[in-house]
Amino acid sequence: MLKAIDDPPARFTAVWWHGSPAARRCREVRARRPLAALRGRALPAASPRPFPSPRPLRAGGSGAYRGMEAGSCRPPPGFPPGVEERPFRSASGEPLALRRRQHSASCRELALRRPRLQLRSLSAVTSAVWLAAYGVFVLSENSMVLSGAIFITLIGLIIYLHFVKIDQESLLVIGSLGIQLTSSYASGKESTTFIEMSRVKDVVINEAIYMQKVIYYLCILLKDPQDPQGVSEVVPLFQSSQPRLDCLMEVYKSCQEILDQRKEAPQSSGIK
Repeated sequence: MLKAIDDPPARFTAVWWHGSPAARRCREVRARRPLAALRGRALPAASPRPFPSPRPLRAGGSGAYRGMEAGSCRPPPGFPPGVEERPFRSASGEPLALRRRQHSASCRELALRRPRLQLRSLSAVTSAVWLAAYGVFVLSENSMVLSGAIFITLIGLIIYLHFVKIDQESLLVIGSLGIQLTSSYASGKESTTFIEMSRVKDVVINEAIYMQKVIYYLCILLKDPQDPQGVSEVVPLFQSSQPRLDCLMEVYKSCQEILDQRKEAPQSSGIK
């Protein structure tokens, strides 16, 4: 069976479906003459392509998907149910992706993903260091310069991937237990901090002045054991990502929904 596909009028693409069970596959055949000549009649007007829209592509591995409209919460195909992902920007203009997952009514996970390390930039930095070392070697004729450059490059890369480059920062809020902060590094290392809910006073958006500009950041206020109305410590969140205010508002609303449920629970039990 021949099936016409939208192409220029002079050339058509036909798809030949094999009927043999042993050769069930589809291959594309380029025809040198119009398909109308094969059938002996004129083709009707081209109808819209009946194929589904292509899957959105990742923008450089940053987690922000091409084709995803701003403000859209619909994840691309293949995501587990209950997961929403939206593209945002950091304070420096870097693309971010906020992934929100609802585990239960009182448990919610929010993760900010940053662009992964690009092989092109890594190769450019490595090549620049080695070329500079080779130039020094040509002038000084000391082979230790090349060995030192290779050693320093490898050690610096390991330190950068294991202690500096953070790919994802996540916030897991459990109303009955507490708040877990997790930072995932490019090397696979994870750093986790847990704060008990009994110590949490509130989650707020604060502002600070940095390099002659005002930036916003999300932070957790911890209760003072001696003064219940006071604050003993401020724990900032998403220090590596530094998302903008619109992204912080989404995280703030999700945290406040769970904190409000926790505040309302003792009141409802007292009324009963």
